[in-house]
Formats: sequence, C-alpha cells, structure tokens
Amino acid sequence: MDKKTALYGPKELLAMDGLDELDRMKTEPNPFWNRARLDITWSLPVMSGLTKFDRISLQPMRQATREELSLFHDPSYIETLELFGNTGSAFSSRFGLDTDECPVFQDVDKYASLPVGAAIDAVMGVAEGRFKNAMSFVGGFHHAMESKAAGFCYLNDCVIAIKKYKEKYPNKKVLYLDTDVHHGDGTAGFL
Repeated sequence: MDKKTALYGPKELLAMDGLDELDRMKTEPNPFWNRARLDITWSLPVMSGLTKFDRISLQPMRQATREELSLFHDPSYIETLELFGNTGSAFSSRFGLDTDECPVFQDVDKYASLPVGAAIDAVMGVAEGRFKNAMSFVGGFHHAMESKAAGFCYLNDCVIAIKKYKEKYPNKKVLYLDTDVHHGDGTAGFL
C-alpha cells in the first residue's frame, strides 16, 4: 500500500480553554482568536468525510520543544511568551504581545507551540519517508519575528520547520512558497 497523507488537525487546540477566557476578558470579540471560527472551519473536512478517507492519516499535534523553538526564536522571547501565557501581560508590548492581533490569554504559549510541533512533524514525516505528503490544518504563521509577535503569529512554524529540516539535511535545498496575499515578513527576514 502507498504511503498516506498526514493531516494534523486542531483537536488539541480545541481541547484547551484559553480562547474561551479571551472571549470573557475582552469587550470586543476577536475575529481571529475564537473557538467558534476554528471549530466551524475544522468541521468542514470532518463533515465531508475527508478525515475518514483511507488515504488520510489523522495525526495529533504536539507542542514544539523549547530546543526546537530556539532554532529561530530568541530565548528571552520564548520565556516571555511562556510567562505571559501563565501569569499576565505586563511589559508585553516590547514583544508584540497583548495586542488585538496577538492577545495574551491562558496557555497562549501552548496554543502557539502546537502548530510549530505539527509543522515540524509534517515536514520531517515526509522527508523521512513516513508519509507521502502532509498538511497541518493550523499553521503558516509567517509574521512572527525572532523576538516579536505580529500579524496573529506568535511563533514562526514555517522557519522552525525549515531549520529543523536543514539541521538533518544540510546539503538539501528548500523551496518556501508563500501564496498568501501579503508579505511574510518574519519568514523573509530569515531567508
């Protein structure tokens, strides 16, 4: 049998409570960071039967390790994100945190880390031959800089997955193709 397509869905994100806290903390609803948006979007492939298709291997998301995050992000930024995800938002503007685009909420560090772990696992799963191809349902956070959140992006899963790949395959080339309608500044700064 041919290898399957790995699909990393948002089950682990949907099981967390932080987004619900954000809804209660802010007077204006955030159009990007809300459970209903993610839940409705994920329900489309589920209702269509895509996740049950015999060529799909539904994979769990995992949190990226601090070592993996440090492939691109400054250690002080990673520590700050962890701190604010657990205790509050003092002095957060220096790091682009607690804005309308990148709000601070309970376990924000875990929300941000799960797509990074999924991106790494997707890229490495294909590179190592475990999957024919792969897709992470939540990802593409290409605006996050080394030490700053921006544009709904806390951690740059694109850069970290590429760096992880290049760490194992230093002589291989990587084509990063960004089809978004605006500049992926965090990723462009790395490339």
